[in-house]
Amino acid sequence: MLTLLALTIFASPVAAAAEFRLVLGGTPALTLEGECTVLTATLGVEHVRFTAATPKTLNITGKGVSCTLRKSDPFWRILVVLQQDGRLVAQAETTVAYDWVEVRSAGPWGRASGFRGDPPTTRLTPAPRPR
Repeated sequence: MLTLLALTIFASPVAAAAEFRLVLGGTPALTLEGECTVLTATLGVEHVRFTAATPKTLNITGKGVSCTLRKSDPFWRILVVLQQDGRLVAQAETTVAYDWVEVRSAGPWGRASGFRGDPPTTRLTPAPRPR
């Protein structure tokens, strides 16, 4: 299994971290741009930006995670799955040109969920729109 990113946060005795797995699937070789906000074991926040091509699996350790990904292509399909300790937390997919998906565990951003569309809180560069 390929791992693009592995964040290891050392847990304090009072705040145990969880193991998250972000699975990027859909059309093979589809390029994605993403950003994950990770709630650390000490309740700090880390932001991680990345680019990847499907299929790819990212392993993340923390108390919570919220990831926003954008298709860098007007065609094809992206499917993003977030798992925590081997259990499904959220998933989202889209075939819309340059669309966004977001998956997140429960945390300061709200309940666990997965959805598509243009999230207003992202710091990623806006997608080019076909004319």
